[in-house]
Amino acid sequence: MYILQYIIVGLIALGAIVYLLKKYAFPAKDQGCGDGDCGCH
Repeated sequence: MYILQYIIVGLIALGAIVYLLKKYAFPAKDQGCGDGDCGCH
């Protein structure tokens, strides 16, 4: 049962790291600001 918990925690941590890397290390290209909230303000 403990192995399942470690797998779940590992997947959550990996997902958080990937999210942070995509958000800060590789910011999205400018996609034409003005239409909705594009995060450039």
